[in-house]
Amino acid sequence: MPRWQRLIVGFFLIVVLSWHFHIQLMQGAAAWLARDDRPYLQADAIIVLMGDAAHRMPYAAELFRQGLAVQIWLAPTDDEFAHHGVNVREAEFAQQLLMSAGVPASAIHIMDGALCWSTRDEALRYRDYLRSLPQLSRRVLLVTSWSHSRRAAWTFAQTWRDLPVHIAVAASPVPGIAVENWWRTEMGFDIVFNEYVRWLYNWLHHFGW
Repeated sequence: MPRWQRLIVGFFLIVVLSWHFHIQLMQGAAAWLARDDRPYLQADAIIVLMGDAAHRMPYAAELFRQGLAVQIWLAPTDDEFAHHGVNVREAEFAQQLLMSAGVPASAIHIMDGALCWSTRDEALRYRDYLRSLPQLSRRVLLVTSWSHSRRAAWTFAQTWRDLPVHIAVAASPVPGIAVENWWRTEMGFDIVFNEYVRWLYNWLHHFGW
């Protein structure tokens, strides 16, 4: 068989196999992004990463009500919600969501200092806060969206390498967008695609590019 014919046959085999296994490939691509450390253990604090507050905060409140921690920590970020008619910073909006879900204001702590612009900024802010405590926390529960969970855990682990603190991850669900079906909606496709782009940026930054 001539080389060009082998190339055509190989191309069509790849197309057929990709179509046959496309669901497994799609699910595998999203599953790699997700990390969830169930069963969750008692933690000194729940850290809720900013972004997607409408889903992360109710999930964090649910974990709080289960008694998994007595404090919830938030970091100040650059996001505002004026386009939703709520003229507050995201951390303040998140605090309102937590309180409406039954978390007392006394259990919510918003970090002081400048605004955080990235997951790494949040990790650095919490690292500095932990170092300032008279007694270092031993375990924290990190709450973020499932698509962001593995990158968040990696970022915190890299940033907290000198801290003897165990980081567990609780991946909050996003209604209608899951590992099993993310590619069926435009929003789900955007979430997964953009997360891989952010992974690429983080790797390049980590290795000094």
